[in-house]
Amino acid sequence: MIATFLRPVALPILSAALLMLALLMPAHAGGGGGGGKLRATHQVIIINATDVNSLQLPRESLPLISMPTVGVGDSGNAAVDTDEVPALGSVSQPFRIAENEVTVAQYMTFLNSVAAVRTRANRSVINSLYNRASMGAPKNVSGIARTGKGTAASPFAYTPIGNSEHPMANVTWLNAARFANWMHNGATNGANTETGAYALNGRTRDATGIARDIGAKWWIPSEDEWFKAAYYKGGGTNAGYYSFPTQSESSPGNSDPAAINQANHRVLNETFCVTQTNVFDRGQNYLTPVGFFPNSPGPYGTFDQAGNVQEWTDTEVFQGRPARVLRGGSWQTNLETFRPRQISRANSANRTFGFRLASAATVGTPAAGLTGNVLLSTGQAPQRAIAVPPAGSFTAFFDPNVPVAVRAVAETVDPAAQGPQTNGTFAVTDTNTRVIRLTVQVIGNSITILPQ
Repeated sequence: MIATFLRPVALPILSAALLMLALLMPAHAGGGGGGGKLRATHQVIIINATDVNSLQLPRESLPLISMPTVGVGDSGNAAVDTDEVPALGSVSQPFRIAENEVTVAQYMTFLNSVAAVRTRANRSVINSLYNRASMGAPKNVSGIARTGKGTAASPFAYTPIGNSEHPMANVTWLNAARFANWMHNGATNGANTETGAYALNGRTRDATGIARDIGAKWWIPSEDEWFKAAYYKGGGTNAGYYSFPTQSESSPGNSDPAAINQANHRVLNETFCVTQTNVFDRGQNYLTPVGFFPNSPGPYGTFDQAGNVQEWTDTEVFQGRPARVLRGGSWQTNLETFRPRQISRANSANRTFGFRLASAATVGTPAAGLTGNVLLSTGQAPQRAIAVPPAGSFTAFFDPNVPVAVRAVAETVDPAAQGPQTNGTFAVTDTNTRVIRLTVQVIGNSITILPQ
């Protein structure tokens, strides 16, 4: 099933036929410039609805975060032998991977969603998700503070320490797996953290034998997936691999954000990126915001796989005891190559440990130029809201097993504007070619889909 979306125009309520005609016309700016309002973003809301007469979209059903992803194709690509692992990097299926490492802001939102009230039943899980000693008193990285008592009368509240756009560090593999489950289950307030991508079921110390569910929508990338996204040149199945995750055969620099081939790592085994000295300062934050080097992407468009923090993969290994693999460079890395492989227990945390997620390629994949991912489930709640370029059209592909997929487009105006802003009335068609007429209502950052 393929649906094409055009940028909405501020229209009165029209007949279904006229609405369909409007969708076929060239896209142009809507709403005019009256009142000096600024166009902030476009949002695409995907609703998986079986009842087309009940399309009210409550705010609480919207995902709490957006995670831009890039596509990784070239399925069945050849592997490469490395010093640590033979035959690495081959992936048989297309997938998507987050552009950036999970940030402090995103992990903080996750904690506020699932770790506010501590009960006897969830105590061990909440205690594992937030470590006051490392996350609440971070050394050399950003972290998260917690206030409150964790009761219904005084719930925990989490706020950032340092720059909230820094990657989240001091996370365990189990933390990352619960975050992936939360994303899989809609990233809504209180969404389940124990099942979805990984069947954790309360485990907080041992992750032995926990494997990704075949139906996972979001997950921690495998070592092969991570490596391919970082190094594979693309454009075919035998294209070869770069030496560094910045599309380069030479070691990146670390001093000029605007230059190519840069990363947050230690150059020549001594110079730190943030301070540009070889003197280690115990009170210095050594992270950079995700995407800080915009002209140094990986071959598929990722950022920071060469530095900032090392990243968990979901590949399990056994070297005396079960553990998980981490990949990538970090602010503290002092190696001449960015193909180091580190192994650590699933409940271990470190100021250089972070993560990014991968997601399904065949469900709700946005076309090139979009900045997010749309995923559908069998429920009626939308699974993802994504930003759209300020002009033009796009095509999204949906799971053919979903019975009815209602697609809606909204243009967000100045968030400071008072009162409802009705941005347009438009038509979409479902799998049975029925025309559904909707109005998009925007109040600040709250988006509501109103049936007509």
